[in-house]
Amino acid sequence: MILAEYAATLGGDTPFSGTRLMMTVDDVYHLQLLARQDGRVLLRTRLLRLPEPGPARNEVLRQCGELACGRMITAPVSCAIDKTERNLWLQQLCEAGTTQMLDEHVGSFVNELAFWRSAVRSD
Repeated sequence: MILAEYAATLGGDTPFSGTRLMMTVDDVYHLQLLARQDGRVLLRTRLLRLPEPGPARNEVLRQCGELACGRMITAPVSCAIDKTERNLWLQQLCEAGTTQMLDEHVGSFVNELAFWRSAVRSD
């Protein structure tokens, strides 16, 4: 299983449950890598906590939806709302035949995550 091999390359400090790998990149970006039944790997991270239902939430979702539509041509990531409807996640489903391919996907995902974090920052 590619996720187990990848976890081994990262060392013993990386929590791995057999189908889920938790990792931190650059001491900033917290990622989950989930093994799928079909051999692909889902990369994901919580992008932001959603406001309570109402106009503020609607505006956040509208802005993120517009950004996601604009980015879909150049980036293989998508946004998803979790089943509790409290969090917006950035995710990417990828083919990862080797640990090197998976590492490249992780690097690209982190670059995209950095863009998204700066774009949705609410300073």
